[in-house]
Amino acid sequence: MMHFIRVVRDIRRVVQVGTELLLAGFAELLRKMHLGWYVEALCYIRCLFIKTPPKGTPEKLRLAFEHLGPAFMKLGQVLSMRPDLIPKEYVQEFSRLQDHAPAFSFERVETIIETEFKKPLQEVFSSFAREPLASASLGQVHRATLSSGEVVAVKIQRPDIKKGLKRDLRILHMALEKVQRHMPELRPMRLDRALDTFTTSLWKELDYEVEGRHADRFAYLFRADAGVKIPKIYWPQTTSEVLTMEFIEGTKMGDREEISRQGLDHAKLMNNCVRACLMPVFRYGFFHADPHPGNVWALKDNRVCYLDFGMMGSISTALRRTLLLFMYFLIREDVESSLFYLLQMTEKNEDADTEGFGEEATNIIVSFLRQNKEGSMTVSTAFFQMILTGMSYRVYFPSNLVMLSKALVTGETMCRLTHVNLDYIRTARPLIEKVYEEEFGLTSVITEYQKFLPDLIQIIKKIPEAIQQEIRSRTGT
Repeated sequence: MMHFIRVVRDIRRVVQVGTELLLAGFAELLRKMHLGWYVEALCYIRCLFIKTPPKGTPEKLRLAFEHLGPAFMKLGQVLSMRPDLIPKEYVQEFSRLQDHAPAFSFERVETIIETEFKKPLQEVFSSFAREPLASASLGQVHRATLSSGEVVAVKIQRPDIKKGLKRDLRILHMALEKVQRHMPELRPMRLDRALDTFTTSLWKELDYEVEGRHADRFAYLFRADAGVKIPKIYWPQTTSEVLTMEFIEGTKMGDREEISRQGLDHAKLMNNCVRACLMPVFRYGFFHADPHPGNVWALKDNRVCYLDFGMMGSISTALRRTLLLFMYFLIREDVESSLFYLLQMTEKNEDADTEGFGEEATNIIVSFLRQNKEGSMTVSTAFFQMILTGMSYRVYFPSNLVMLSKALVTGETMCRLTHVNLDYIRTARPLIEKVYEEEFGLTSVITEYQKFLPDLIQIIKKIPEAIQQEIRSRTGT
């Protein structure tokens, strides 16, 4: 019986999703997915009044995703980081997706907190604001005070959000099966892998303890950096559905007028911004996937502060080092070496036109080296373009590297909003060169070999004994 009810609810949701796509002008897409049993009837009724349904546009699809709620909004946000999957105009439009939703009642907030901590709200927080500071698709944030007097920001997960997301993810997987079956031209895009990654990422974002650990990890990485602030997580007041962190007051990065009004130092802020975006990538391979002004603030002492740690990414040590080598030789204007390491980052594919891609990538590198002096192309946008170009040559990059390339562009754009005359290469070059020296310099090589020195000494000590045994076995003594 429960299964039947679930199927009925899923069908109702499919109808709702299909209606939004149809009204946004994507009837042809639905037909190709063989959902005509539903679309044709609506088209017939609609066409009684409008002979030619309007063609879909990026803006209409963005609005449709906003109407459809959290799962589709998050899908759009993730797609905005996957320019290898969707056209450029959709990437730009999905970057504008507004993650907001009506606030839920204080009574629901109180119930959730008391259920999570199994004690009255007043015993968890000494004071708690009834009105939220912000309300988004997955949760909302309230200001509160701990018994110690510390002011905190408390994020509470939206009630019953997981049920709706499970249903929408089932529908998305069903839709993908239709796409794979009836639109074979899209199979090379490996959408199944992308959807699996999205699903995993979304469930992690719904676990606030994971987000808290991300914040702690970032705080550890930036522990010696006086220019970057990471809010403290209060673990006794944190669960999988309630996240309590240090309350931060600041200004959104990019709000140049307010930053100037407060008398902040643009040059210091710019340097801190660039370092905050690049250091965790090249030194640790762990990065903020969506460093836009809403997630990153400028503080009164010119520090840069990350606020949200739901969407994070990582790359392996091997990939991080290859990326570092690519960037190092790129900023040193070594075209051949930078191209070599770029190709090392691609996934091997039998039908890839590696030679054609290499030619096109070389053109982008040379164009970057020429245009960078004029400020019309930057290192982040050059890398971004190379990854985009790979698709047309069936040359693919790991999905986490694609996400990273978009994050680098987003971070650079944010820093430029704060400081218009930002010379990104000049600012980033010392950091990249320093990390390069740490990874591949003589000191690094000696340190690396020291790890194996005890084992090497043990082997050397055993050589005489091994020689004696060999002599005995040959002489029979």
